[in-house]
Amino acid sequence: FDEPPAGLGMAPLARPPRQAGAPGRMHSLFLAALPEAADAARLHAHARRVEEQLGFAGRALDADRLHVTLHLLGACADEPPQAEVDRWCRAAVAVRHAPFDVVFDRVATFGGRDHPCVFTSTEDAGLHALHQALGIALANTGERVVRQRIAPHMTLSWRGRRTSPATMSGVS
Repeated sequence: FDEPPAGLGMAPLARPPRQAGAPGRMHSLFLAALPEAADAARLHAHARRVEEQLGFAGRALDADRLHVTLHLLGACADEPPQAEVDRWCRAAVAVRHAPFDVVFDRVATFGGRDHPCVFTSTEDAGLHALHQALGIALANTGERVVRQRIAPHMTLSWRGRRTSPATMSGVS
């Protein structure tokens, strides 16, 4: 699923697992909103400047991997069965939602051992509504949907030092 369905700005992001050296490594599967290539490049460049200014020094995600997770689907060690992939695609294509802008206005690190540096938004009603619509569409295709509380964000890098949340107006 490297390309979103025609006319949608979202798609299941389930790339085949990379040939990893760690046997049994699990890979997260999820539906995500993907920025267009030019937006991803701009966000990536801005993230590098912000992280440098904040002294985060984490392991950056490549621009083509930037996304906003909308629905967790599970985890697997190999590629998921095609029937599941088809069901997830049917759900994503079935969603009709009014366009909305996503404006990231804060940068922060989340807890946990990997300390991801993320862009977040205080105006995330559109993302929450899309998350809910996807949950309904997934349930309508037979997917077992577990109620999830999401914190819309775009992960920029991993394993840097923790920082206090900052408004984007406070960094350039």
